[in-house]
Amino acid sequence: MIVNSSGNGEIMNSLIFFTLPILVTLSIASYCRVLIARRFGVEIGHIAPIVFPIPTWWPFGIVGAIGQRKLDMVPIPSRRALGSIELAVPLVLFTAGSFLTVVGLILTPSSPPQLTGPPTVFETSLISGYLADSLLGEHLEIRLQWLHPVGISGVGLSLVGWIMMLPIPGLPGDRLLHAIIGPAEMRSGSTQTSVFLIVLFLMVVVFATAKWTPWVFLAFVAAWQRFNPDNLPQPIVLDEQSGLDERFKSRFVAVASVVLLAGLPGSVPSYEMEDYIGGISTEEWPEEVGFSGVSCK
Repeated sequence: MIVNSSGNGEIMNSLIFFTLPILVTLSIASYCRVLIARRFGVEIGHIAPIVFPIPTWWPFGIVGAIGQRKLDMVPIPSRRALGSIELAVPLVLFTAGSFLTVVGLILTPSSPPQLTGPPTVFETSLISGYLADSLLGEHLEIRLQWLHPVGISGVGLSLVGWIMMLPIPGLPGDRLLHAIIGPAEMRSGSTQTSVFLIVLFLMVVVFATAKWTPWVFLAFVAAWQRFNPDNLPQPIVLDEQSGLDERFKSRFVAVASVVLLAGLPGSVPSYEMEDYIGGISTEEWPEEVGFSGVSCK
């Protein structure tokens, strides 16, 4: 926990450097989604963030975003339109989050602030860590122990964007998969069996190795949504049989692959430092120490 000289100042810093970047990014993502949908003649409405304000378990504030209109109530003209619309929010969140993470690391001092308790240590995504390491070098690991609020908002946004790109029923990643391979293929028995086995394997791996509770929760939700017979409604594609041009299919696959690979988060994106020793202050230590009667050669 970082001490601030003023309670009001701490609230203002949180609003300016944490809340504001998240709200601005969500607004940009929502408007991008609306504008892309209107380009295809679809009125889809804005998104609403899902807030989870429990810092000890999830220090990022938001866990996702949902559309204002139900999916089965919005007919989509083509698979290209479906893929373009569903790419907007995860891509904006991931891109803005990666940028804010690097900016936050640059704003974070290398010297520790005044602490009253164990600090929360963060892990960045693959691309953010690579960019920050090229700029900060050995200072990166140190700064992640008292990350600037801008960086915390960036880690959270990029993590949420990455999760939304996963092919989990109800998330944009699953609807993007519908656009790529087609709703008819998604409903086929062989596809459902393949996805079932992949999700089952990943669920077993997560439950066996995960050290971060949200990963276990995410694996449970993914398995439940995929195996639930009363699955979420599928997107309505009016011109389903016309297929998807190979150019757009390649672009959708490329963008999704980049986000999922470059945005791969750390195994434990946030945790409280366990070996922290508090109560030690160097303020009253002497700056110089002299020795008498000792000769050095």
